[in-house]
Amino acid sequence: MSKITTDLYSLRKTPSFAADLGLLRGFEIRYREKKIKPFEKPICVTRPFFPPLGAFCDGLSEIWRNGWLTNNGPVLKRFQKKLCEFFETENICLFANGTLALQIALKGMEISGEVITTPFTFVATAHALTWNNIKPVFVILSRSIIRLIRKK
Repeated sequence: MSKITTDLYSLRKTPSFAADLGLLRGFEIRYREKKIKPFEKPICVTRPFFPPLGAFCDGLSEIWRNGWLTNNGPVLKRFQKKLCEFFETENICLFANGTLALQIALKGMEISGEVITTPFTFVATAHALTWNNIKPVFVILSRSIIRLIRKK
């Protein structure tokens, strides 16, 4: 048995874990004396947007030809120029992900101390704060809290 097959087999012995993750589609799982049958099809909260595969491959062909993937390659420079024109600005910064963008923004704004944020956010928000020596203060937002924040 391969490692993956072995791991999946061992998961079958932990029904709550397997059922919660939907790992055993098609298997009937006995959990707390109830039979649980996972969903036939996954329920997706969101789906990614994909361009037509042909258009995407055409866009990659230039990168393959010049062998330049990152760090101010011609495709990135062209993209930055078009964004600057669209937003009518002379400067724009592009980042690989939102975490890096948050970290640079926090540094640039010289934010320090504590920042109020919601616990119902992507974990990168708290990571960016912590990595900049800023203490995240988690607050569950309600109308009364929002009124309190507006008054301050």
